[in-house]
Amino acid sequence: MQKKLTSDELDYIFKKRNEHGRPLGPAPTRRRNFGFYTPSEKYEAILNRLLKPESNWLDLGGGRHLLPQNPALANELSKRCGRVVGIDPSPNIEENRYIKERFQGFLEDFKGQRNFDVISLRMVAEHIQDPQSIVSQISKSTKVGGFVVILTVWDYAPITWISWLTPHWVHFPIKKVFWGGEEKDTFPVAYKMNSLSKLRKLFGDQGFTTEMLELVADCSTTSKWQILNTLELSAWKALSALNIPYPESCVLAVFRKHE
Repeated sequence: MQKKLTSDELDYIFKKRNEHGRPLGPAPTRRRNFGFYTPSEKYEAILNRLLKPESNWLDLGGGRHLLPQNPALANELSKRCGRVVGIDPSPNIEENRYIKERFQGFLEDFKGQRNFDVISLRMVAEHIQDPQSIVSQISKSTKVGGFVVILTVWDYAPITWISWLTPHWVHFPIKKVFWGGEEKDTFPVAYKMNSLSKLRKLFGDQGFTTEMLELVADCSTTSKWQILNTLELSAWKALSALNIPYPESCVLAVFRKHE
């Protein structure tokens, strides 16, 4: 797998998100002016690259959505793949209209055929209580040569620390102010597999090689407020020029099963 995403791949994702025909909103316009792509856009670009016609795709913990910020791409990828399975213990899985098979429960209890080319976990890893067990189950479900794609929060990001230090009942009110959403999409966090080193070891121990493992800057916290967001994007650009990681970052990982 070619590790670095190209500008063409990222531009395609940006256009899919904004193909509704309406003028671009202020936040996407600012990001485009700064040359900034969100962690979710990069995650979507990876999936778009890896999912081939007739691929078997398993999405873990996605609930009501495959790609909540890009329904057009979710629809395209669902039609492209031969098999799209969603597994989630939450009843939200019943509302997911892009998957072709669904199972409300845990991966270890899934009785369907496990022969997946791609397994994805979008903002799921931070909720997992037993990382060794779930990675073992993921390994059993991945074809040799198949991929696991993970987008999750970073252990050392400021928002992660705030979430860790505050009780669960305040998470949704805070989340609603900054990002919106619904309370039924907010779940308890564990943060047991949210660093680069933890993920590398967990998947390495199960016969995976690391294809991509990096921090991706996240400037979404201030996106509702033009001045603050402009300042945040400016800070990101300055730190990038100095090759300094942006403090508020997510982890984007791709692992490939080799045995």
